[in-house]
Amino acid sequence: MIKLSVFEVCRESAYAKINLHLNVLPRREDGYHDIESVFIKVNLCDDLLVTKNDKPGCVVLCSNMNLPKENTITRAYDVFCAKTGVHCGVEVRLEKRIPSQAGLGGGSSDGAAMLRALNSLFKTNLSQQDFAEMALSIGSDVPFFVYNFKFAIITGRGEVIQPLSQGRDLHFVIVLCNEGVSTLEAYTTFDKVPLRNCALSLRSLKNEFENEPRNWRFSNSFLPIVEQKVPQVRKNIAMLLDYDAEFACMSGSGSACFGVFSTAQQAKNVTKTFLDQGINAVYAG
Repeated sequence: MIKLSVFEVCRESAYAKINLHLNVLPRREDGYHDIESVFIKVNLCDDLLVTKNDKPGCVVLCSNMNLPKENTITRAYDVFCAKTGVHCGVEVRLEKRIPSQAGLGGGSSDGAAMLRALNSLFKTNLSQQDFAEMALSIGSDVPFFVYNFKFAIITGRGEVIQPLSQGRDLHFVIVLCNEGVSTLEAYTTFDKVPLRNCALSLRSLKNEFENEPRNWRFSNSFLPIVEQKVPQVRKNIAMLLDYDAEFACMSGSGSACFGVFSTAQQAKNVTKTFLDQGINAVYAG
Protein backbone atom coordinates (compact mmCIF):
# COMPACT_ATOMS: atom_id res chain seq x y z
CA MET A 1 0.00 0.00 0.00
CA ILE A 2 1.31 3.44 -0.91
CA LYS A 3 1.27 5.77 2.06
CA LEU A 4 0.16 9.26 1.03
CA SER A 5 1.68 12.28 2.72
CA VAL A 6 -0.54 14.81 4.48
CA PHE A 7 -0.22 17.12 1.48
CA GLU A 8 -1.45 14.55 -1.06
CA VAL A 9 -5.02 14.35 0.24
CA CYS A 10 -7.30 17.19 1.29
CA ARG A 11 -10.84 17.19 2.65
CA GLU A 12 -13.15 20.18 2.36
CA SER A 13 -16.79 20.74 3.27
CA ALA A 14 -19.02 22.80 0.98
CA TYR A 15 -21.85 24.49 2.88
CA ALA A 16 -25.24 25.42 1.43
CA LYS A 17 -26.69 28.92 1.38
CA ILE A 18 -30.19 30.28 1.73
CA ASN A 19 -31.31 33.52 0.09
CA LEU A 20 -33.32 35.32 2.74
CA HIS A 21 -34.03 37.95 0.07
CA LEU A 22 -33.42 38.00 -3.67
CA ASN A 23 -34.13 40.87 -6.04
CA VAL A 24 -33.08 40.17 -9.62
CA LEU A 25 -32.37 43.20 -11.80
CA PRO A 26 -32.81 43.42 -15.59
CA ARG A 27 -30.47 41.51 -17.89
CA ARG A 28 -27.20 43.33 -18.55
CA GLU A 29 -25.65 43.81 -21.98
CA ASP A 30 -23.16 41.02 -21.21
CA GLY A 31 -26.02 38.60 -20.53
CA TYR A 32 -25.62 38.52 -16.75
CA HIS A 33 -28.02 39.89 -14.14
CA ASP A 34 -27.16 42.01 -11.15
CA ILE A 35 -28.82 40.95 -7.92
CA GLU A 36 -29.55 42.38 -4.49
CA SER A 37 -29.64 39.56 -2.01
CA VAL A 38 -29.09 38.48 1.58
CA PHE A 39 -27.22 35.17 1.87
CA ILE A 40 -26.83 32.97 4.91
CA LYS A 41 -24.55 29.96 5.04
CA VAL A 42 -26.12 26.95 6.78
CA ASN A 43 -24.71 23.67 8.06
CA LEU A 44 -26.10 21.45 5.31
CA CYS A 45 -23.01 20.48 3.34
CA ASP A 46 -21.32 18.37 0.68
CA ASP A 47 -17.92 16.80 1.36
CA LEU A 48 -14.99 16.67 -1.07
CA LEU A 49 -11.97 14.38 -0.75
CA VAL A 50 -9.34 15.58 -3.22
CA THR A 51 -6.34 13.35 -3.96
CA LYS A 52 -3.31 13.91 -6.17
CA ASN A 53 -2.80 11.24 -8.80
CA ASP A 54 -0.49 10.53 -11.71
CA LYS A 55 -3.22 10.85 -14.35
CA PRO A 56 -3.79 14.19 -16.08
CA GLY A 57 -6.92 16.24 -15.48
CA CYS A 58 -9.65 16.18 -12.87
CA VAL A 59 -11.81 13.12 -12.30
CA VAL A 60 -14.92 13.59 -10.15
CA LEU A 61 -16.53 10.52 -8.59
CA CYS A 62 -19.95 10.85 -6.97
CA SER A 63 -21.96 7.79 -5.99
CA ASN A 64 -25.18 9.51 -4.93
CA MET A 65 -25.82 12.03 -7.75
CA ASN A 66 -25.26 12.02 -11.49
CA LEU A 67 -23.03 14.97 -12.40
CA PRO A 68 -22.34 16.35 -15.88
CA LYS A 69 -18.81 15.71 -17.13
CA GLU A 70 -18.10 19.44 -16.91
CA ASN A 71 -19.22 20.94 -13.60
CA THR A 72 -18.18 23.55 -11.05
CA ILE A 73 -15.53 21.24 -9.61
CA THR A 74 -13.85 20.63 -12.97
CA ARG A 75 -14.17 24.35 -13.79
CA ALA A 76 -12.48 25.21 -10.50
CA TYR A 77 -9.64 22.83 -11.36
CA ASP A 78 -9.21 24.40 -14.82
CA VAL A 79 -9.25 27.95 -13.41
CA PHE A 80 -6.79 27.01 -10.65
CA CYS A 81 -4.37 25.39 -13.11
CA ALA A 82 -4.53 28.40 -15.42
CA LYS A 83 -3.84 30.75 -12.50
CA THR A 84 -1.05 28.80 -10.80
CA GLY A 85 0.58 26.77 -13.56
CA VAL A 86 -0.07 23.56 -11.58
CA HIS A 87 -1.01 20.70 -13.90
CA CYS A 88 -0.91 17.66 -11.65
CA GLY A 89 -3.97 15.43 -11.96
CA VAL A 90 -6.47 15.02 -9.13
CA GLU A 91 -9.31 12.70 -8.21
CA VAL A 92 -12.29 14.12 -6.33
CA ARG A 93 -14.64 11.93 -4.33
CA LEU A 94 -17.78 13.96 -3.75
CA GLU A 95 -20.46 13.12 -1.21
CA LYS A 96 -23.55 15.15 -2.11
CA ARG A 97 -26.05 16.17 0.54
CA ILE A 98 -27.15 19.50 -0.94
CA PRO A 99 -29.82 18.75 -3.55
CA SER A 100 -29.39 20.07 -7.07
CA GLN A 101 -31.80 22.53 -8.73
CA ALA A 102 -32.95 23.67 -5.30
CA GLY A 103 -31.56 27.22 -5.07
CA LEU A 104 -29.23 26.25 -2.20
CA GLY A 105 -25.92 26.92 -3.97
CA GLY A 106 -24.58 23.37 -3.82
CA GLY A 107 -22.70 23.52 -7.11
CA SER A 108 -21.29 26.97 -6.35
CA SER A 109 -20.13 25.90 -2.91
CA ASP A 110 -18.52 22.76 -4.35
CA GLY A 111 -16.53 24.95 -6.75
CA ALA A 112 -15.29 27.18 -3.93
CA ALA A 113 -14.42 24.16 -1.77
CA MET A 114 -12.42 22.73 -4.68
CA LEU A 115 -10.38 25.96 -4.91
CA ARG A 116 -9.61 25.78 -1.18
CA ALA A 117 -8.65 22.11 -1.44
CA LEU A 118 -6.32 22.69 -4.40
CA ASN A 119 -4.68 25.65 -2.66
CA SER A 120 -3.98 23.46 0.38
CA LEU A 121 -2.97 20.42 -1.64
CA PHE A 122 -0.43 22.27 -3.80
CA LYS A 123 0.57 24.89 -1.20
CA THR A 124 0.09 27.76 -3.66
CA ASN A 125 -0.65 30.38 -0.96
CA LEU A 126 -3.28 32.18 -3.01
CA SER A 127 -4.53 35.52 -1.72
CA GLN A 128 -8.16 36.27 -0.90
CA GLN A 129 -8.26 38.44 -4.02
CA ASP A 130 -6.99 35.52 -6.10
CA PHE A 131 -9.75 33.33 -4.68
CA ALA A 132 -12.41 35.97 -5.36
CA GLU A 133 -11.34 36.48 -8.98
CA MET A 134 -11.17 32.76 -9.72
CA ALA A 135 -14.50 32.17 -7.99
CA LEU A 136 -16.32 34.71 -10.15
CA SER A 137 -15.01 33.04 -13.30
CA ILE A 138 -16.56 29.75 -12.10
CA GLY A 139 -20.01 31.15 -11.33
CA SER A 140 -21.83 34.20 -9.99
CA ASP A 141 -22.62 32.72 -6.54
CA VAL A 142 -19.19 31.20 -6.00
CA PRO A 143 -17.42 34.32 -4.54
CA PHE A 144 -19.61 34.25 -1.40
CA PHE A 145 -18.39 30.76 -0.59
CA VAL A 146 -14.68 31.62 -0.65
CA TYR A 147 -15.17 33.99 2.29
CA ASN A 148 -15.67 32.89 5.86
CA PHE A 149 -18.88 34.90 6.28
CA LYS A 150 -22.09 33.39 7.59
CA PHE A 151 -24.32 36.32 6.59
CA ALA A 152 -23.78 38.84 3.80
CA ILE A 153 -25.50 41.29 1.49
CA ILE A 154 -24.63 40.31 -2.09
CA THR A 155 -24.81 42.73 -5.03
CA GLY A 156 -23.39 43.03 -8.54
CA ARG A 157 -23.25 39.66 -10.29
CA GLY A 158 -22.46 38.18 -6.90
CA GLU A 159 -18.96 39.55 -6.46
CA VAL A 160 -19.81 42.53 -4.21
CA ILE A 161 -20.04 41.12 -0.70
CA GLN A 162 -20.86 43.08 2.45
CA PRO A 163 -20.68 40.88 5.56
CA LEU A 164 -23.37 41.20 8.19
CA SER A 165 -22.85 40.59 11.88
CA GLN A 166 -24.72 37.65 13.34
CA GLY A 167 -27.12 39.16 15.83
CA ARG A 168 -29.01 35.97 16.60
CA ASP A 169 -29.14 32.25 15.98
CA LEU A 170 -31.54 31.32 13.20
CA HIS A 171 -32.99 27.86 12.79
CA PHE A 172 -34.27 26.68 9.44
CA VAL A 173 -36.49 23.99 8.04
CA ILE A 174 -35.65 23.47 4.37
CA VAL A 175 -38.45 21.78 2.44
CA LEU A 176 -37.61 20.17 -0.89
CA CYS A 177 -39.89 19.72 -3.87
CA ASN A 178 -39.97 16.61 -6.02
CA GLU A 179 -39.33 18.79 -9.07
CA GLY A 180 -36.23 20.98 -9.36
CA VAL A 181 -35.66 24.20 -11.27
CA SER A 182 -32.48 24.90 -13.23
CA THR A 183 -30.95 28.33 -12.67
CA LEU A 184 -30.67 28.88 -16.43
CA GLU A 185 -34.35 28.05 -16.91
CA ALA A 186 -35.37 30.43 -14.12
CA TYR A 187 -33.38 33.35 -15.56
CA THR A 188 -34.57 32.65 -19.11
CA THR A 189 -38.19 32.73 -17.95
CA PHE A 190 -37.53 35.81 -15.83
CA ASP A 191 -36.33 37.70 -18.91
CA LYS A 192 -39.60 36.97 -20.71
CA VAL A 193 -42.02 38.23 -18.06
CA PRO A 194 -42.73 41.73 -16.73
CA LEU A 195 -40.14 42.74 -14.17
CA ARG A 196 -41.14 42.17 -10.57
CA ASN A 197 -39.41 44.71 -8.36
CA CYS A 198 -38.44 43.30 -4.97
CA ALA A 199 -36.01 46.14 -4.30
CA LEU A 200 -34.99 47.29 -0.85
CA SER A 201 -32.12 49.74 -0.45
CA LEU A 202 -28.85 48.31 0.86
CA ARG A 203 -29.43 50.17 4.13
CA SER A 204 -32.94 48.75 4.24
CA LEU A 205 -31.61 45.24 3.68
CA LYS A 206 -29.27 45.62 6.65
CA ASN A 207 -31.99 47.13 8.83
CA GLU A 208 -34.46 44.48 7.72
CA PHE A 209 -32.04 41.72 8.64
CA GLU A 210 -31.69 43.21 12.12
CA ASN A 211 -35.47 43.08 12.61
CA GLU A 212 -37.23 40.08 14.07
CA PRO A 213 -37.83 37.53 11.28
CA ARG A 214 -41.61 37.72 11.68
CA ASN A 215 -41.37 41.38 10.60
CA TRP A 216 -39.13 40.81 7.57
CA ARG A 217 -40.26 42.25 4.24
CA PHE A 218 -37.87 40.04 2.30
CA SER A 219 -39.05 38.46 -0.95
CA ASN A 220 -37.83 36.61 -4.03
CA SER A 221 -38.13 37.77 -7.66
CA PHE A 222 -38.27 34.18 -8.89
CA LEU A 223 -41.16 33.07 -6.68
CA PRO A 224 -44.06 34.02 -9.02
CA ILE A 225 -42.29 32.27 -11.90
CA VAL A 226 -41.35 29.09 -10.08
CA GLU A 227 -44.66 28.56 -8.28
CA GLN A 228 -46.39 28.41 -11.66
CA LYS A 229 -44.05 25.62 -12.78
CA VAL A 230 -43.90 23.90 -9.38
CA PRO A 231 -47.16 24.52 -7.46
CA GLN A 232 -45.74 22.56 -4.51
CA VAL A 233 -43.56 25.59 -3.73
CA ARG A 234 -46.52 27.74 -2.67
CA LYS A 235 -48.02 24.83 -0.72
CA ASN A 236 -44.77 24.23 1.16
CA ILE A 237 -44.45 27.91 2.09
CA ALA A 238 -48.05 27.91 3.34
CA MET A 239 -47.41 24.80 5.42
CA LEU A 240 -44.29 26.31 6.99
CA LEU A 241 -46.31 29.36 8.04
CA ASP A 242 -49.08 27.12 9.35
CA TYR A 243 -46.45 25.41 11.51
CA ASP A 244 -45.55 28.82 13.03
CA ALA A 245 -42.50 29.74 10.98
CA GLU A 246 -41.61 33.37 11.72
CA PHE A 247 -40.81 33.84 8.03
CA ALA A 248 -40.98 31.56 4.99
CA CYS A 249 -39.98 31.95 1.35
CA MET A 250 -38.19 30.20 -1.51
CA SER A 251 -34.39 30.19 -1.78
CA GLY A 252 -32.59 31.33 -4.92
CA SER A 253 -34.13 30.15 -8.16
CA GLY A 254 -35.87 27.32 -6.29
CA SER A 255 -37.39 24.98 -5.79
CA ALA A 256 -36.38 24.56 -2.12
CA CYS A 257 -38.39 26.58 0.42
CA PHE A 258 -37.38 27.48 3.94
CA GLY A 259 -38.97 28.52 7.19
CA VAL A 260 -37.26 30.43 10.01
CA PHE A 261 -37.98 29.23 13.55
CA SER A 262 -37.04 30.70 16.91
CA THR A 263 -35.59 27.53 18.45
CA ALA A 264 -33.70 24.51 17.20
CA GLN A 265 -36.17 22.15 18.88
CA GLN A 266 -39.14 23.77 17.18
CA ALA A 267 -37.41 23.54 13.79
CA LYS A 268 -36.48 19.90 14.36
CA ASN A 269 -40.06 19.07 15.36
CA VAL A 270 -41.44 20.72 12.22
CA THR A 271 -38.87 18.88 10.10
CA LYS A 272 -40.11 15.60 11.54
CA THR A 273 -43.72 16.62 10.84
CA PHE A 274 -42.89 17.13 7.15
CA LEU A 275 -40.98 13.85 6.98
CA ASP A 276 -43.87 11.97 8.62
CA GLN A 277 -46.07 13.24 5.77
CA GLY A 278 -43.64 11.94 3.15
CA ILE A 279 -42.33 15.43 2.32
CA ASN A 280 -38.55 15.73 2.10
CA ALA A 281 -37.31 18.26 4.67
CA VAL A 282 -34.00 19.04 6.39
CA TYR A 283 -33.17 20.95 9.57
CA ALA A 284 -30.34 23.45 9.19
CA GLY A 285 -28.81 25.93 11.57
